[in-house]
Amino acid sequence: MDQPGGDEGAVRDHPRSTRPGLNWTASLNAGASALDYVARAVVEFVVNPILVAGLGSFLYGAWRTLWRMTGYLWAASGRSGQALQIAVARRQRDDDDHLKQRLVGAAVAVWFAFLPLLLIIGAVGVWFVPELIDTPARYVTAVRWTAALLWLDSVALSLFTLPKSVLQGENLGFKRMGLTTALVIGGGVGTAVAVEMGAGIVGVAVVNLANTVLTGALFLRVVKQHVPWFGFARPHRAEFRSFLGVSAWFTGWKFVNQLLLAGDVAILAIAGSVTLVTDYTLTKFAPEATLPLLSLAVQGVMPGLGGILGADEHERSRRLRGEIIAGVWLLATAAAVGVLVLNRSFVDLWVGGRYFAGDVANLLIVLSFLQLAVIRTDAAVIDLTMRIERKVLVGALSVGLTIVFGVVALRTLDLGIAGLVGALILGRSVLTFMYPRMVGAAVGVSMASQIRAAVRPVLAAAVLIGTAYGVGTRIEISSWLVLVPAGVVVGALAVPVAAVLGLTAGQRGALISRIDKARRRV
Repeated sequence: MDQPGGDEGAVRDHPRSTRPGLNWTASLNAGASALDYVARAVVEFVVNPILVAGLGSFLYGAWRTLWRMTGYLWAASGRSGQALQIAVARRQRDDDDHLKQRLVGAAVAVWFAFLPLLLIIGAVGVWFVPELIDTPARYVTAVRWTAALLWLDSVALSLFTLPKSVLQGENLGFKRMGLTTALVIGGGVGTAVAVEMGAGIVGVAVVNLANTVLTGALFLRVVKQHVPWFGFARPHRAEFRSFLGVSAWFTGWKFVNQLLLAGDVAILAIAGSVTLVTDYTLTKFAPEATLPLLSLAVQGVMPGLGGILGADEHERSRRLRGEIIAGVWLLATAAAVGVLVLNRSFVDLWVGGRYFAGDVANLLIVLSFLQLAVIRTDAAVIDLTMRIERKVLVGALSVGLTIVFGVVALRTLDLGIAGLVGALILGRSVLTFMYPRMVGAAVGVSMASQIRAAVRPVLAAAVLIGTAYGVGTRIEISSWLVLVPAGVVVGALAVPVAAVLGLTAGQRGALISRIDKARRRV
Protein backbone atom coordinates (compact mmCIF):
# COMPACT_ATOMS: atom_id res chain seq x y z
CA MET A 1 0.00 0.00 0.00
CA ASP A 2 1.00 3.58 -0.55
CA GLN A 3 1.76 6.34 1.85
CA PRO A 4 -1.04 8.65 3.04
CA GLY A 5 -1.80 11.62 0.90
CA GLY A 6 0.51 14.54 1.38
CA ASP A 7 3.66 12.49 2.03
CA GLU A 8 5.15 13.14 -1.38
CA GLY A 9 7.50 15.75 -0.02
CA ALA A 10 8.69 13.70 2.92
CA VAL A 11 11.97 12.79 1.20
CA ARG A 12 14.20 15.52 -0.08
CA ASP A 13 15.49 15.20 -3.63
CA HIS A 14 19.01 13.89 -3.97
CA PRO A 15 21.21 16.60 -5.47
CA ARG A 16 22.39 14.25 -8.23
CA SER A 17 19.13 12.46 -8.95
CA THR A 18 15.47 13.10 -9.34
CA ARG A 19 13.59 11.18 -6.68
CA PRO A 20 9.82 10.91 -6.99
CA GLY A 21 7.58 11.39 -3.95
CA LEU A 22 6.90 8.63 -1.47
CA ASN A 23 3.42 7.89 -2.80
CA TRP A 24 4.82 7.31 -6.27
CA THR A 25 7.89 5.33 -5.20
CA ALA A 26 5.76 3.22 -2.87
CA SER A 27 3.48 2.40 -5.80
CA LEU A 28 6.45 1.56 -8.03
CA ASN A 29 8.12 -0.55 -5.35
CA ALA A 30 4.89 -2.43 -4.76
CA GLY A 31 4.49 -2.88 -8.52
CA ALA A 32 8.00 -4.31 -8.90
CA SER A 33 7.44 -6.67 -5.99
CA ALA A 34 4.03 -7.64 -7.35
CA LEU A 35 5.58 -8.53 -10.69
CA ASP A 36 8.16 -10.74 -8.96
CA TYR A 37 5.43 -12.25 -6.79
CA VAL A 38 3.25 -13.17 -9.75
CA ALA A 39 6.23 -14.73 -11.55
CA ARG A 40 7.25 -16.68 -8.45
CA ALA A 41 3.71 -17.90 -7.81
CA VAL A 42 3.30 -19.04 -11.42
CA VAL A 43 6.70 -20.76 -11.37
CA GLU A 44 5.87 -22.55 -8.10
CA PHE A 45 2.49 -23.58 -9.47
CA VAL A 46 4.04 -25.08 -12.61
CA VAL A 47 7.21 -26.53 -11.11
CA ASN A 48 5.87 -28.13 -7.92
CA PRO A 49 3.94 -30.94 -9.69
CA ILE A 50 7.08 -31.64 -11.75
CA LEU A 51 9.13 -31.85 -8.55
CA VAL A 52 6.62 -34.13 -6.84
CA ALA A 53 6.48 -36.46 -9.86
CA GLY A 54 10.23 -36.39 -10.53
CA LEU A 55 11.56 -36.58 -6.97
CA GLY A 56 8.89 -38.64 -5.27
CA SER A 57 7.18 -38.03 -1.94
CA PHE A 58 10.25 -38.43 0.29
CA LEU A 59 12.76 -36.38 -1.73
CA TYR A 60 10.21 -33.64 -2.40
CA GLY A 61 9.55 -33.43 1.34
CA ALA A 62 13.30 -33.52 1.97
CA TRP A 63 13.84 -30.63 -0.48
CA ARG A 64 11.18 -28.50 1.20
CA THR A 65 12.65 -29.32 4.62
CA LEU A 66 16.26 -28.55 3.61
CA TRP A 67 15.19 -25.37 1.86
CA ARG A 68 13.50 -24.16 5.05
CA MET A 69 16.43 -25.22 7.23
CA THR A 70 18.88 -23.14 5.22
CA GLY A 71 17.12 -20.10 6.60
CA TYR A 72 18.89 -20.83 9.88
CA LEU A 73 22.23 -20.77 8.06
CA TRP A 74 21.39 -17.39 6.55
CA ALA A 75 20.61 -16.13 10.03
CA ALA A 76 24.15 -17.05 11.11
CA SER A 77 25.52 -14.54 8.56
CA GLY A 78 24.80 -11.64 10.92
CA ARG A 79 21.91 -10.14 8.93
CA SER A 80 23.98 -7.03 8.24
CA GLY A 81 21.95 -6.48 5.06
CA GLN A 82 18.74 -5.90 7.01
CA ALA A 83 20.50 -3.53 9.40
CA LEU A 84 21.97 -1.69 6.38
CA GLN A 85 18.60 -1.33 4.66
CA ILE A 86 16.97 0.21 7.72
CA ALA A 87 19.97 2.46 8.46
CA VAL A 88 19.93 3.80 4.88
CA ALA A 89 16.14 4.22 4.95
CA ARG A 90 16.34 6.33 8.10
CA ARG A 91 18.95 8.57 6.43
CA GLN A 92 17.17 9.25 3.15
CA ARG A 93 17.14 12.97 3.97
CA ASP A 94 20.88 12.99 4.75
CA ASP A 95 23.20 14.18 1.97
CA ASP A 96 26.36 12.88 3.68
CA ASP A 97 27.44 10.31 1.08
CA HIS A 98 30.58 9.37 3.00
CA LEU A 99 28.46 8.46 6.02
CA LYS A 100 26.35 6.14 3.89
CA GLN A 101 29.46 4.57 2.40
CA ARG A 102 30.72 3.92 5.92
CA LEU A 103 27.42 2.18 6.65
CA VAL A 104 28.06 -0.14 3.70
CA GLY A 105 31.60 -0.70 4.95
CA ALA A 106 30.27 -1.55 8.41
CA ALA A 107 27.83 -4.04 6.87
CA VAL A 108 30.64 -5.75 4.94
CA ALA A 109 32.82 -5.87 8.07
CA VAL A 110 29.99 -7.44 10.07
CA TRP A 111 29.49 -10.05 7.32
CA PHE A 112 33.15 -11.05 7.61
CA ALA A 113 32.87 -11.14 11.41
CA PHE A 114 29.99 -13.63 11.23
CA LEU A 115 31.42 -15.71 8.36
CA PRO A 116 33.25 -18.25 10.58
CA LEU A 117 30.04 -18.94 12.49
CA LEU A 118 28.17 -19.45 9.21
CA LEU A 119 30.82 -21.89 7.97
CA ILE A 120 30.92 -23.92 11.19
CA ILE A 121 27.14 -24.23 11.55
CA GLY A 122 26.83 -25.12 7.88
CA ALA A 123 29.46 -27.85 8.02
CA VAL A 124 27.88 -29.44 11.09
CA GLY A 125 24.43 -29.25 9.54
CA VAL A 126 25.53 -30.82 6.26
CA TRP A 127 27.02 -33.80 8.06
CA PHE A 128 24.17 -34.53 10.46
CA VAL A 129 21.07 -33.57 8.41
CA PRO A 130 20.49 -37.07 6.92
CA GLU A 131 20.13 -38.53 10.41
CA LEU A 132 18.07 -35.57 11.58
CA ILE A 133 15.34 -36.18 8.99
CA ASP A 134 15.64 -39.99 9.11
CA THR A 135 16.89 -40.37 5.52
CA PRO A 136 16.83 -43.85 3.93
CA ALA A 137 20.32 -45.14 3.10
CA ARG A 138 19.85 -44.84 -0.66
CA TYR A 139 19.20 -41.10 -0.36
CA VAL A 140 21.88 -40.12 2.17
CA THR A 141 24.50 -38.99 -0.37
CA ALA A 142 22.02 -36.95 -2.41
CA VAL A 143 20.60 -35.29 0.70
CA ARG A 144 24.07 -34.44 2.01
CA TRP A 145 25.18 -32.93 -1.33
CA THR A 146 21.95 -30.93 -1.51
CA ALA A 147 22.51 -29.59 1.99
CA ALA A 148 26.08 -28.60 1.06
CA LEU A 149 24.92 -26.69 -2.02
CA LEU A 150 22.23 -24.91 -0.01
CA TRP A 151 24.92 -24.04 2.54
CA LEU A 152 26.97 -22.36 -0.20
CA ASP A 153 23.80 -20.64 -1.36
CA SER A 154 23.33 -19.16 2.12
CA VAL A 155 26.91 -17.83 2.12
CA ALA A 156 26.42 -16.20 -1.29
CA LEU A 157 22.96 -14.86 -0.45
CA SER A 158 24.12 -13.22 2.77
CA LEU A 159 26.75 -11.21 0.85
CA PHE A 160 24.79 -10.45 -2.31
CA THR A 161 21.90 -9.05 -0.28
CA LEU A 162 23.94 -5.93 0.59
CA PRO A 163 23.49 -4.06 -2.74
CA LYS A 164 19.82 -5.02 -2.70
CA SER A 165 19.53 -3.58 0.81
CA VAL A 166 20.99 -0.25 -0.33
CA LEU A 167 18.56 -0.06 -3.26
CA GLN A 168 15.57 -0.79 -1.06
CA GLY A 169 16.77 1.50 1.72
CA GLU A 170 16.97 4.37 -0.78
CA ASN A 171 13.36 3.59 -1.77
CA LEU A 172 14.51 2.62 -5.28
CA GLY A 173 13.62 -1.06 -5.27
CA PHE A 174 11.48 -0.54 -8.37
CA LYS A 175 14.62 0.04 -10.46
CA ARG A 176 15.09 -3.73 -10.79
CA MET A 177 11.55 -4.14 -12.18
CA GLY A 178 11.37 -6.89 -14.76
CA LEU A 179 14.98 -8.01 -14.39
CA THR A 180 14.49 -10.06 -11.23
CA THR A 181 11.24 -11.36 -12.68
CA ALA A 182 13.17 -12.80 -15.62
CA LEU A 183 15.58 -14.51 -13.23
CA VAL A 184 12.69 -16.03 -11.27
CA ILE A 185 11.26 -17.47 -14.47
CA GLY A 186 14.69 -18.64 -15.60
CA GLY A 187 15.24 -20.39 -12.27
CA GLY A 188 11.92 -22.18 -12.61
CA VAL A 189 12.74 -23.33 -16.12
CA GLY A 190 16.18 -24.51 -14.98
CA THR A 191 14.66 -26.46 -12.09
CA ALA A 192 12.16 -28.20 -14.35
CA VAL A 193 14.88 -29.07 -16.87
CA ALA A 194 17.13 -30.45 -14.12
CA VAL A 195 14.37 -32.74 -12.87
CA GLU A 196 13.35 -33.88 -16.34
CA MET A 197 17.00 -34.70 -17.15
CA GLY A 198 17.23 -36.88 -14.06
CA ALA A 199 19.56 -34.60 -12.08
CA GLY A 200 17.36 -35.12 -9.04
CA ILE A 201 17.43 -33.13 -5.84
CA VAL A 202 21.13 -32.25 -6.29
CA GLY A 203 20.45 -30.73 -9.71
CA VAL A 204 17.65 -28.62 -8.22
CA ALA A 205 20.11 -27.30 -5.61
CA VAL A 206 22.69 -26.45 -8.32
CA VAL A 207 20.10 -24.42 -10.24
CA ASN A 208 19.13 -22.63 -7.04
CA LEU A 209 22.75 -21.64 -6.31
CA ALA A 210 23.33 -20.40 -9.86
CA ASN A 211 20.17 -18.28 -9.67
CA THR A 212 21.33 -16.70 -6.41
CA VAL A 213 24.69 -15.71 -7.92
CA LEU A 214 23.04 -14.21 -11.02
CA THR A 215 20.55 -12.27 -8.89
CA GLY A 216 23.34 -10.85 -6.73
CA ALA A 217 25.25 -9.71 -9.81
CA LEU A 218 22.10 -8.08 -11.16
CA PHE A 219 21.45 -6.07 -7.98
CA LEU A 220 25.07 -4.94 -7.87
CA ARG A 221 24.78 -3.60 -11.42
CA VAL A 222 21.44 -1.88 -10.76
CA VAL A 223 22.56 -0.20 -7.54
CA LYS A 224 25.71 1.13 -9.23
CA GLN A 225 23.57 2.66 -11.97
CA HIS A 226 20.94 4.32 -9.76
CA VAL A 227 22.58 5.14 -6.40
CA PRO A 228 25.31 7.74 -7.10
CA TRP A 229 26.94 7.46 -3.69
CA PHE A 230 27.15 3.65 -3.63
CA GLY A 231 30.47 2.28 -2.50
CA PHE A 232 32.03 1.47 0.82
CA ALA A 233 34.41 3.25 3.11
CA ARG A 234 36.15 2.18 6.28
CA PRO A 235 33.69 2.66 9.14
CA HIS A 236 34.55 4.41 12.37
CA ARG A 237 35.08 2.05 15.28
CA ALA A 238 31.92 3.31 17.01
CA GLU A 239 29.91 2.79 13.81
CA PHE A 240 31.17 -0.77 13.49
CA ARG A 241 30.35 -1.57 17.12
CA SER A 242 26.88 -0.08 16.73
CA PHE A 243 26.28 -2.01 13.51
CA LEU A 244 27.60 -5.20 15.08
CA GLY A 245 25.23 -4.82 18.02
CA VAL A 246 22.21 -4.18 15.81
CA SER A 247 23.19 -7.01 13.47
CA ALA A 248 23.53 -9.39 16.41
CA TRP A 249 19.96 -8.64 17.41
CA PHE A 250 18.81 -9.03 13.81
CA THR A 251 20.61 -12.38 13.76
CA GLY A 252 18.68 -13.41 16.83
CA TRP A 253 15.49 -12.22 15.18
CA LYS A 254 16.28 -14.13 12.01
CA PHE A 255 16.61 -17.36 13.99
CA VAL A 256 13.34 -16.59 15.75
CA ASN A 257 11.61 -15.51 12.54
CA GLN A 258 12.84 -18.57 10.70
CA LEU A 259 11.31 -20.76 13.38
CA LEU A 260 8.10 -18.73 13.21
CA LEU A 261 7.88 -19.06 9.42
CA ALA A 262 9.59 -22.37 8.74
CA GLY A 263 9.71 -24.08 12.10
CA ASP A 264 6.50 -25.89 11.23
CA VAL A 265 8.25 -27.85 8.48
CA ALA A 266 11.28 -28.63 10.66
CA ILE A 267 9.13 -29.77 13.58
CA LEU A 268 6.95 -31.87 11.29
CA ALA A 269 9.96 -33.50 9.62
CA ILE A 270 11.75 -34.30 12.90
CA ALA A 271 8.84 -35.08 15.26
CA GLY A 272 6.59 -36.47 12.52
CA SER A 273 7.87 -37.57 9.11
CA VAL A 274 9.20 -36.09 5.88
CA THR A 275 6.27 -37.54 3.92
CA LEU A 276 3.89 -35.50 6.12
CA VAL A 277 5.89 -32.45 5.03
CA THR A 278 4.92 -33.18 1.43
CA ASP A 279 1.17 -33.23 2.24
CA TYR A 280 1.47 -30.19 4.48
CA THR A 281 3.43 -27.97 2.09
CA LEU A 282 1.19 -28.81 -0.87
CA THR A 283 -2.00 -28.16 1.13
CA LYS A 284 -0.75 -24.80 2.36
CA PHE A 285 0.62 -23.72 -1.03
CA ALA A 286 -2.33 -21.41 -1.76
CA PRO A 287 -2.34 -19.43 1.51
CA GLU A 288 1.46 -19.41 1.62
CA ALA A 289 1.58 -18.04 -1.92
CA THR A 290 -0.71 -15.22 -0.80
CA LEU A 291 1.51 -14.17 2.11
CA PRO A 292 4.20 -12.55 -0.10
CA LEU A 293 1.46 -10.50 -1.76
CA LEU A 294 0.59 -9.05 1.63
CA SER A 295 4.26 -8.59 2.51
CA LEU A 296 5.06 -6.68 -0.66
CA ALA A 297 2.23 -4.26 0.07
CA VAL A 298 3.89 -3.60 3.44
CA GLN A 299 7.49 -3.62 2.20
CA GLY A 300 6.67 -1.11 -0.51
CA VAL A 301 5.99 1.59 2.09
CA MET A 302 8.49 0.59 4.78
CA PRO A 303 11.33 2.86 3.58
CA GLY A 304 8.96 5.83 3.59
CA LEU A 305 7.56 4.90 7.00
CA GLY A 306 11.14 4.60 8.24
CA GLY A 307 11.75 8.20 7.19
CA ILE A 308 8.58 9.34 8.98
CA LEU A 309 9.51 7.48 12.17
CA GLY A 310 13.05 8.84 11.96
CA ALA A 311 11.59 12.36 11.88
CA ASP A 312 9.41 11.57 14.97
CA GLU A 313 6.20 12.39 13.09
CA HIS A 314 3.98 10.20 15.28
CA GLU A 315 0.60 11.32 13.97
CA ARG A 316 1.48 10.40 10.41
CA SER A 317 3.07 7.17 11.65
CA ARG A 318 -0.13 6.18 13.47
CA ARG A 319 -2.28 6.96 10.47
CA LEU A 320 -0.09 5.03 8.06
CA ARG A 321 0.26 2.03 10.36
CA GLY A 322 -3.52 1.92 10.79
CA GLU A 323 -4.08 1.95 7.04
CA ILE A 324 -1.48 -0.79 6.52
CA ILE A 325 -3.11 -3.04 9.13
CA ALA A 326 -6.57 -2.44 7.63
CA GLY A 327 -5.36 -3.27 4.13
CA VAL A 328 -3.51 -6.41 5.26
CA TRP A 329 -6.57 -7.62 7.19
CA LEU A 330 -8.85 -7.04 4.20
CA LEU A 331 -6.66 -8.89 1.70
CA ALA A 332 -5.82 -11.71 4.13
CA THR A 333 -9.45 -12.30 5.04
CA ALA A 334 -10.55 -12.36 1.40
CA ALA A 335 -7.74 -14.81 0.61
CA ALA A 336 -8.73 -16.98 3.58
CA VAL A 337 -12.28 -17.21 2.29
CA GLY A 338 -11.08 -18.28 -1.15
CA VAL A 339 -8.74 -20.93 0.28
CA LEU A 340 -11.43 -22.45 2.49
CA VAL A 341 -13.92 -22.65 -0.36
CA LEU A 342 -11.61 -23.89 -3.11
CA ASN A 343 -8.40 -25.40 -1.70
CA ARG A 344 -9.62 -29.01 -1.60
CA SER A 345 -10.52 -28.87 -5.30
CA PHE A 346 -7.34 -26.94 -6.11
CA VAL A 347 -5.01 -29.53 -4.55
CA ASP A 348 -6.94 -32.38 -6.20
CA LEU A 349 -6.62 -30.84 -9.65
CA TRP A 350 -3.05 -29.67 -9.11
CA VAL A 351 -1.18 -32.67 -7.65
CA GLY A 352 -3.88 -35.17 -6.63
CA GLY A 353 -6.38 -35.42 -3.79
CA ARG A 354 -4.17 -37.80 -1.79
CA TYR A 355 -1.92 -34.85 -0.91
CA PHE A 356 -4.75 -32.79 0.68
CA ALA A 357 -4.23 -32.71 4.46
CA GLY A 358 -7.96 -32.57 5.34
CA ASP A 359 -10.64 -29.97 6.01
CA VAL A 360 -9.76 -29.39 9.68
CA ALA A 361 -6.06 -28.96 8.84
CA ASN A 362 -7.05 -26.62 6.00
CA LEU A 363 -9.10 -24.47 8.39
CA LEU A 364 -6.29 -24.28 10.93
CA ILE A 365 -3.77 -23.43 8.19
CA VAL A 366 -5.99 -20.52 7.15
CA LEU A 367 -6.32 -19.25 10.73
CA SER A 368 -2.55 -19.51 11.14
CA PHE A 369 -2.10 -17.57 7.89
CA LEU A 370 -4.33 -14.73 9.12
CA GLN A 371 -2.51 -14.58 12.44
CA LEU A 372 0.91 -14.55 10.78
CA ALA A 373 -0.05 -11.82 8.31
CA VAL A 374 -0.79 -9.36 11.12
CA ILE A 375 2.23 -10.45 13.20
CA ARG A 376 4.62 -9.91 10.28
CA THR A 377 3.20 -6.46 9.60
CA ASP A 378 3.84 -5.24 13.13
CA ALA A 379 7.22 -6.98 13.21
CA ALA A 380 8.29 -4.96 10.15
CA VAL A 381 7.23 -1.72 11.87
CA ILE A 382 9.20 -2.63 15.00
CA ASP A 383 12.32 -3.14 12.85
CA LEU A 384 12.12 0.48 11.72
CA THR A 385 12.50 1.70 15.28
CA MET A 386 15.94 -0.05 15.43
CA ARG A 387 14.94 -1.20 18.94
CA ILE A 388 14.28 -4.86 18.41
CA GLU A 389 15.63 -6.40 21.61
CA ARG A 390 12.20 -7.04 23.15
CA LYS A 391 10.88 -8.20 19.81
CA VAL A 392 13.57 -10.90 19.65
CA LEU A 393 13.10 -12.01 23.26
CA VAL A 394 9.32 -12.23 22.99
CA GLY A 395 9.70 -14.03 19.65
CA ALA A 396 12.07 -16.54 21.28
CA LEU A 397 9.47 -17.23 23.98
CA SER A 398 6.83 -17.78 21.30
CA VAL A 399 9.11 -20.15 19.38
CA GLY A 400 9.92 -22.14 22.52
CA LEU A 401 6.22 -22.60 23.27
CA THR A 402 5.54 -23.57 19.65
CA ILE A 403 8.23 -26.27 19.68
CA VAL A 404 6.94 -27.75 22.93
CA PHE A 405 3.31 -27.69 21.77
CA GLY A 406 4.27 -29.10 18.37
CA VAL A 407 6.26 -32.04 19.75
CA VAL A 408 3.46 -32.89 22.18
CA ALA A 409 0.84 -32.69 19.42
CA LEU A 410 2.84 -34.92 17.06
CA ARG A 411 4.54 -37.44 19.32
CA THR A 412 2.35 -37.62 22.43
CA LEU A 413 -1.12 -36.92 21.07
CA ASP A 414 -0.46 -38.11 17.49
CA LEU A 415 -2.63 -35.33 16.04
CA GLY A 416 -0.72 -35.08 12.77
CA ILE A 417 -0.78 -31.96 10.63
CA ALA A 418 -3.84 -30.47 12.33
CA GLY A 419 -2.15 -30.79 15.72
CA LEU A 420 1.00 -29.13 14.44
CA VAL A 421 -0.88 -26.13 13.06
CA GLY A 422 -2.89 -25.81 16.26
CA ALA A 423 0.42 -25.71 18.15
CA LEU A 424 1.64 -22.93 15.83
CA ILE A 425 -1.43 -20.82 16.56
CA LEU A 426 -1.08 -21.30 20.32
CA GLY A 427 2.63 -20.55 20.31
CA ARG A 428 2.23 -17.42 18.18
CA SER A 429 -0.58 -16.05 20.36
CA VAL A 430 2.11 -14.41 22.52
CA LEU A 431 3.13 -12.29 19.53
CA THR A 432 -0.47 -11.54 18.61
CA PHE A 433 -0.72 -9.47 21.79
CA MET A 434 2.84 -8.31 22.45
CA TYR A 435 3.86 -6.96 19.02
CA PRO A 436 0.91 -4.53 18.74
CA ARG A 437 1.80 -3.32 22.21
CA MET A 438 5.38 -2.59 21.12
CA VAL A 439 4.24 -0.80 17.98
CA GLY A 440 1.72 1.19 19.99
CA ALA A 441 4.48 2.38 22.29
CA ALA A 442 6.52 3.53 19.26
CA VAL A 443 3.73 5.46 17.53
CA GLY A 444 1.67 6.51 20.55
CA VAL A 445 -1.35 4.17 20.43
CA SER A 446 -2.62 2.50 23.60
CA MET A 447 -3.26 -1.25 23.71
CA ALA A 448 -6.81 -0.65 24.89
CA SER A 449 -7.63 1.40 21.80
CA GLN A 450 -6.08 -1.26 19.55
CA ILE A 451 -8.21 -3.97 21.17
CA ARG A 452 -11.37 -1.90 20.69
CA ALA A 453 -10.46 -1.32 17.05
CA ALA A 454 -9.88 -5.07 16.52
CA VAL A 455 -13.28 -6.25 17.77
CA ARG A 456 -15.16 -5.53 14.56
CA PRO A 457 -12.57 -7.07 12.16
CA VAL A 458 -12.24 -10.21 14.34
CA LEU A 459 -16.02 -10.77 14.45
CA ALA A 460 -16.33 -10.14 10.72
CA ALA A 461 -13.50 -12.60 9.98
CA ALA A 462 -15.17 -15.23 12.19
CA VAL A 463 -18.44 -14.93 10.28
CA LEU A 464 -16.79 -15.04 6.86
CA ILE A 465 -14.44 -17.91 7.71
CA GLY A 466 -17.19 -19.99 9.32
CA THR A 467 -19.37 -19.56 6.25
CA ALA A 468 -16.52 -20.34 3.85
CA TYR A 469 -15.57 -23.48 5.80
CA GLY A 470 -19.12 -24.77 5.61
CA VAL A 471 -19.26 -24.16 1.86
CA GLY A 472 -15.81 -25.59 1.19
CA THR A 473 -16.53 -28.95 2.83
CA ARG A 474 -19.55 -29.46 0.58
CA ILE A 475 -18.33 -28.62 -2.90
CA GLU A 476 -15.99 -30.41 -5.28
CA ILE A 477 -14.82 -28.90 -8.56
CA SER A 478 -13.31 -31.26 -11.09
CA SER A 479 -12.23 -28.86 -13.84
CA TRP A 480 -9.82 -25.94 -14.07
CA LEU A 481 -12.32 -24.28 -16.41
CA VAL A 482 -14.71 -24.09 -13.47
CA LEU A 483 -12.21 -23.58 -10.64
CA VAL A 484 -10.52 -20.50 -12.07
CA PRO A 485 -13.74 -18.51 -12.67
CA ALA A 486 -15.01 -19.68 -9.28
CA GLY A 487 -11.89 -18.25 -7.67
CA VAL A 488 -12.46 -14.91 -9.39
CA VAL A 489 -16.08 -14.81 -8.25
CA VAL A 490 -15.24 -15.75 -4.66
CA GLY A 491 -12.52 -13.10 -4.49
CA ALA A 492 -14.76 -10.45 -6.08
CA LEU A 493 -17.43 -11.14 -3.47
CA ALA A 494 -15.14 -11.61 -0.46
CA VAL A 495 -13.30 -8.28 -0.71
CA PRO A 496 -16.30 -5.92 -0.63
CA VAL A 497 -18.21 -8.04 1.90
CA ALA A 498 -15.17 -8.12 4.21
CA ALA A 499 -14.68 -4.37 3.75
CA VAL A 500 -18.28 -3.61 4.70
CA LEU A 501 -18.39 -5.99 7.65
CA GLY A 502 -14.92 -5.45 9.07
CA LEU A 503 -13.82 -1.87 8.28
CA THR A 504 -15.20 1.50 9.27
CA ALA A 505 -16.38 3.99 6.66
CA GLY A 506 -13.24 6.04 7.25
CA GLN A 507 -10.98 3.05 6.71
CA ARG A 508 -12.81 2.08 3.53
CA GLY A 509 -12.59 5.64 2.25
CA ALA A 510 -8.85 5.86 2.93
CA LEU A 511 -8.15 2.56 1.15
CA ILE A 512 -10.33 3.49 -1.84
CA SER A 513 -8.58 6.86 -2.09
CA ARG A 514 -5.19 5.22 -1.98
CA ILE A 515 -6.11 2.66 -4.65
CA ASP A 516 -7.48 5.42 -6.85
CA LYS A 517 -4.27 7.45 -6.50
CA ALA A 518 -2.18 4.43 -7.43
CA ARG A 519 -4.43 3.68 -10.42
CA ARG A 520 -4.20 7.23 -11.76
CA ARG A 521 -0.43 7.32 -11.35
CA VAL A 522 -0.01 3.99 -13.10
